[in-house]
Order: sequence, then structure tokens, then C-alpha cells
Amino acid sequence: MKFELNYKASPTLSTFHNSDAFFRGVKGPIGSGKSVGMCFELFVVMKSQAKSRDGIRRTRHIVVRNTAPELETTTLKTWLDWFPEEVFGKVNRKP
Repeated sequence: MKFELNYKASPTLSTFHNSDAFFRGVKGPIGSGKSVGMCFELFVVMKSQAKSRDGIRRTRHIVVRNTAPELETTTLKTWLDWFPEEVFGKVNRKP
């Protein structure tokens, strides 16, 4: 299966991605690409994780929203739109 990721960061998100500050944040209006930018930031961090002896990269991250349903309908939906499970593997869902 051929799959391509075509992400182009806005100037604000490019600055965010290029920062190595311990604490970083980004804000903007609805629809400005913040969630997509954060998904790609997580993806880059995951890909930079060294593989263990069995060849698997093991990372843990937390994403927080106001409510669990909001997490499912917004953030997780955005993640799966860009990183479908049939290509990138199963997402573990924990309430």
C-alpha cells in the first residue's frame, strides 16, 4: 500500500517544530492547524526514538483535552485522519 504524508507547517508551527525549548506552546484560532501540527510533532518524536533490540520503538505520550469525548471527536480523529491505523498501527485507547 502506497501512503504519503503531505504536511506543510505554517510559519508559526515551523517555529514551534524548530524549537528545542523544554516547554513550548502554540496558540491560534480554530482551524489554524494546531492539532495537526501537534500530531506531526508527536510523530517526529516517536520516529526519533531509538529502536529496542527487537526493532520496536517504544514511546509514551499523553494528550489532554477538556473531556474524554472531546479527545475522541477532535484529537484522536485528527490523528487517525493523518496516521491511519491500517498504515501506522493500532492506537491504544485508554479512558
